[in-house]
Amino acid sequence: MSDKRRLFWGSGSVLCWRPMIVLKEMGLDDCESTLISFDKKEHKGGEVIKLNPRGERVYKGQGNQLYPDDPNQLAKVLQRVHELDMDEKNNEVREEFEKKKTAATAEIQIWEGYLKEDGDYICGNDFTMADVILFPYVAVWIRLDLNKEKYPNIYKYYNKVAPRKSVQDTWPPHWNESGPPADFVKEFSQL
Repeated sequence: MSDKRRLFWGSGSVLCWRPMIVLKEMGLDDCESTLISFDKKEHKGGEVIKLNPRGERVYKGQGNQLYPDDPNQLAKVLQRVHELDMDEKNNEVREEFEKKKTAATAEIQIWEGYLKEDGDYICGNDFTMADVILFPYVAVWIRLDLNKEKYPNIYKYYNKVAPRKSVQDTWPPHWNESGPPADFVKEFSQL
């Protein structure tokens, strides 16, 4: 197997976007990049299965440049990173959305509060791994028309992070071509 890094990713996937931002931030983005389609189940076949026999997501980090040296800041970053491990919440089926509205609103309000108290980024004044984990969620929320008046700090954060080169270079290409489902936007904008 080649020692060259390879990246297989799906457009708009929060779980794919995170390592893409990390690679850009760390200057390790000279890898071969392959866009795959989840709709066509390309993550369950071909070269992906050769590298990852279970067809499940795998992430291997390199280095620790996005983790602060200060132990207190590191603890805060790690806490926020683990709070953001919302895979189960994101895998909920559409029919469960109504049941989860209250919980989703409460969760977003928590992050609005963190952003109000913590400075430019989620854990202070430096872009950290916690931002790598949080920002794709925030971008999805903004894409789904999160209420700007209720969540001004989330919008401020989005406007601070979105222009970063690592984010712009990894922006989901299909987001430039089409919007999210209108019915879902209507529901989400009411949170």
